[in-house]
Amino acid sequence: MSFDEDARLSAAAVAAHLGREVQDRIQVLVHDLLASAAQERQSLTNQAQQAVWAAEETLQASIARAREEAATEATARIDAERATRETDLADARQQERHTLLAGLDRVVQAFRQFDEAATLSQLLDVLAASAAREASRCAVFVVRGRALQGWSFSGYTNAPSDPKLVMMAFEAVPELARVAETGAPTEIHSTAVATSGPLAFVAATHAGRGVAVPVTVGGHVAAVVYGDDGGSSDRSEPSVWPQTLELLARHAARCLESQTAIRAARLPNRTPASSNVLRPMFGSNGTESSDSPQPQADAVTDEARLTARQLLGDIRQAHNAIWQLGRDSRDLARRLQPEIARARRLFEERVPYRVDRDRIFDEELVRTLADGNAELLGDVEAASSTFGGVAAS
Repeated sequence: MSFDEDARLSAAAVAAHLGREVQDRIQVLVHDLLASAAQERQSLTNQAQQAVWAAEETLQASIARAREEAATEATARIDAERATRETDLADARQQERHTLLAGLDRVVQAFRQFDEAATLSQLLDVLAASAAREASRCAVFVVRGRALQGWSFSGYTNAPSDPKLVMMAFEAVPELARVAETGAPTEIHSTAVATSGPLAFVAATHAGRGVAVPVTVGGHVAAVVYGDDGGSSDRSEPSVWPQTLELLARHAARCLESQTAIRAARLPNRTPASSNVLRPMFGSNGTESSDSPQPQADAVTDEARLTARQLLGDIRQAHNAIWQLGRDSRDLARRLQPEIARARRLFEERVPYRVDRDRIFDEELVRTLADGNAELLGDVEAASSTFGGVAAS
């Protein structure tokens, strides 16, 4: 074998050996790289899993916190709404109590005026005024045989200026006639009372709640009181004005019976007709009958006092808030100056000169408006300039 061939073989042997060694090293390197990559992948997978778990924990914590906050907010809102409802309910109950007390006070005042009325006309006037304070619209009729005559209309836009000129046969107003004939209170719609004749002004824009109650004297209906809400009342709100009208009518009836007994005692030879117990009391024009004796001086004075008491009592009721402020601050004269001046003018128009009108009005001013304490009227000079001299004692 030549040297060249031997060298070539040796080189081939070396190359082969080196190739095997290189392959072995490459395989080791690849194995190491694969192992390292697997470890890295596993590490990254573990890190990713831990990150997912951490994110899930964070999410769950956030959800729990959000739920807790929502529950807290909902609880606070519910508590606030409950507190608001309780406050509204308390306010409503307080308002209902004030309304009830105000209504009772009006009834008590009306009863006092009934008891103090000196004439039959005054009794009906007190009934009409008291009923008008309870119902949106109110009418009082006197029964005359089988007819109704107007006595007072309140709350009606187009009512006649003189109610006594309104005279209707029972047949023209069957709803009211039924009350006059049976003596039983009846609830009726306001549209059922209105007619095309004398009572056309009673028609309401919308059908509303109405009631007619009798004033029964000696077993016979002497008058009928009709009231309605004018079609404007809220039916969801309870109202006691129909019952109040009946209460007023019943007490007026008792007072009328007393007046009838007094008149009968004064006129022993006259017997009231069974069909109309007010016939001997009132003339055909609605004024008191001339058959009744003329009142003596004491009766005129008592009637003057009642007139002043009614006018001043109306001020106290119509302006109760101002009256209370004036009473607390002891300056009723200043706060109610226009109303008292108007009441004095009306008093002088209604009361004859044969009584001491100034003295009577001033005494009732102290008694009725100031609860008997002249100091509540305020400064004496201011009171004198406003009312023409109020007695200080």
